[in-house]
Amino acid sequence: MTIEDSLLNKIMSVALGASALGRPINIKIRGTSAEIESMSSALTSTKNFHEELARPGATVESVMKRLNAKHESVKECESALGCRWPL
Repeated sequence: MTIEDSLLNKIMSVALGASALGRPINIKIRGTSAEIESMSSALTSTKNFHEELARPGATVESVMKRLNAKHESVKECESALGCRWPL
């Protein structure tokens, strides 16, 4: 694991922990607009997937739709950041 991967893991843990508790995330992230946009998209699609997975009325199709969207945004994020997505 590289330093960048370790830092990304920490940022993701803090962001998801705060999100799970319904608290706002107050962190500053520096990067190009493409890096920040791709990270935001990956976070959002990861959250959407987990919410759909936990939803009582979720179907296999709805879960797979969210999972596929997550995979697409994660690929873009990994490409932009140059490190693996920890979630």
